[in-house]
Amino acid sequence: MFLQGLIQVTAAFHHLQRNNPLGTMLLLKAALARLERYPAHFGGISVDVLCDDIREWLQALHAGAPALQLSSARICGELSS
Repeated sequence: MFLQGLIQVTAAFHHLQRNNPLGTMLLLKAALARLERYPAHFGGISVDVLCDDIREWLQALHAGAPALQLSSARICGELSS
């Protein structure tokens, strides 16, 4: 399930590059639903930060922002010792 969520994020940006905002939003929503189930840090990825980024991307897409205005994902974060 976790890997599927990451693949969906990747596929969403493929759709975005092909000028398919609806496909992008649907895949991002599906990815968010999968990834939100995981702890804040999982598999070396900052899941909470990635989910926050996905929410921001969805808001921007819903507002009609061009693809170039979307920020890059921040999936790696510092883990506390």
